[in-house]
Parts: sequence; structure tokens; C-alpha cells
Amino acid sequence: CEHDVSVITGMLAVNLLRGAEMDVLPVYLGREGGMFTSPEMTGVAAFRTPSRFTPVVFGDGAICSAKGRKKPLFIPDVALNCCHGGMGEGGTLAALFDWYRIPSASPEMPVSAVFMNKKFSALAARGAELPVARSFAAREEEDGQEMFRRAKELGYPVIVKPCRLGSSIGISVAANEEELEKALSAAFCYDGEALVEEYFADKRDINCAAYRIGGEIRTSLCEEAFSSGDILSFEEKYGGGNTRNAKIPADIPEAVAEDIRAMTARLYDAFDCSGIVRADFIYAGGK
Repeated sequence: CEHDVSVITGMLAVNLLRGAEMDVLPVYLGREGGMFTSPEMTGVAAFRTPSRFTPVVFGDGAICSAKGRKKPLFIPDVALNCCHGGMGEGGTLAALFDWYRIPSASPEMPVSAVFMNKKFSALAARGAELPVARSFAAREEEDGQEMFRRAKELGYPVIVKPCRLGSSIGISVAANEEELEKALSAAFCYDGEALVEEYFADKRDINCAAYRIGGEIRTSLCEEAFSSGDILSFEEKYGGGNTRNAKIPADIPEAVAEDIRAMTARLYDAFDCSGIVRADFIYAGGK
């Protein structure tokens, strides 16, 4: 589902790094599996004909030819994970880096797996004593009436999200039982489990990033992302030439911004994150 935006992110990173005179080997994860590279990977247009790419595999600390004796083609100092969603973001790729002793500038397998799953993310945030919206996880094989009962306890409207997917894909807001049934059906097209969460009508979407340098965790300014609908949609995130309707710094009270930055740093530290990590918050009702 997030193949195309991953290619865009990857090529942005590749060309920025090349512009900084770094020696970069782009590795593409194909839609049907496998890994590939090519000197033609200079922009997204090259990915219209991926059949021309050269198959590669991971070796011991190296990227190797997939053919013959698997000769090393490139020995990276570090790998940068540019994947959105799926096994790329969900920990599988991070585990492969670790297995093949390829250093990575991105989070490791355990933290990637936890935070790719919205149910686990909520449990993790609660464990770090962060405020978390009330929610429950619904499995596709569960009794529908039980899901309706639990949603009624939360109170309509509710927001329904596939547990292991990003970019707002498969997310919808349900104002009643009939809409909830449709929302769950849509979410289960992408994942066997969905998170049903209380919805905040007066919400504001606030983002904050963190990274570690010299042993110190540093946080970004808070950003507010604006939406014209009930949710910040895929089209608003990535459509229109990849321009985002956002404001940095967010126009929120300084005390709230400091709280968000502190919570971002707490998550980063508690889970020993690496690389640059963004946390997304909802600001509603003064909380």
C-alpha cells in the first residue's frame, strides 16, 4: 500500500546524500519480493521499468550480487531505512540488517515492530506513563456484537484503524453501529486486526521528532498538520506534489509544546531508539 511513497522517500534521501558527496547504493524492495539496484536509480521515473534492475542480496556486512558466487558489490558504512509500512517499517528489514551485520541508522527490530502496531504502541505509551486515548483491538474473527458493545462503551463517534498500516490508509470515522460495521470491513481488507479508538472532534494533530547525538536526546520544534476532514488523509499527506499543509512551530501554548517535546524524549529514551523518530500527538480539550 505504501510502495510508491517509499520510493519517493528513498530517492529524496539518495539524492540529498549524493549531493553531500556521499557514495550511495540505492536498494529497492520489489512489489513481488526480492531486492534490486541499478545505476539508473536517479529519480522515481526509473521505477516504471524495474525489470531492468539488477537483483542483489545481503551478505556478511555487504550488498552482493544475487547471481553466481554472490560477489560483494558494495560494503556500506551504514544503511538508511526509507520504507513506509509493511515489513520494511515493521521490523523485518531491521532484523535482516542485524542478521547480516550491516549497521543501520534507523530503529532496531523490537522497537520497529512495537510501534508499527497501533495496539502495541498504545500499550507501550501507557507503560511510559504517557496519556493515551481509550481504545480496544478488534480481530476479524471476533463476534461483531461484542465489537459493537465495546464501541458503545467508548461512545460514538469512534475512529477505526488497521493495526499495522500507516499513511492513514484504511482509516475511517464511524458515528453509529452501521458505520462501524463498514469501517471495520474496510480496515480488515488491510489487516486482520483493527484498533477502535475514541474520536476527538476538536482535535489538532501535533508532531514532534527526536534524535540522539553525543549521548543527548534532542527534540524538534512541534509541527501542526492541518486537515480539511475528519482525519489527516493519505491525499493530504502525500498528494499535490508532496506538499504538506503544516505549520512549524505549531501555534500552541509554550507549556503544551514543552510537554509534547518531553513526552517525545521520554518515548525515545525508554525504548532506546536510534536515528530520527517522529511521534504524533492529538491536542484536544486543552490536553
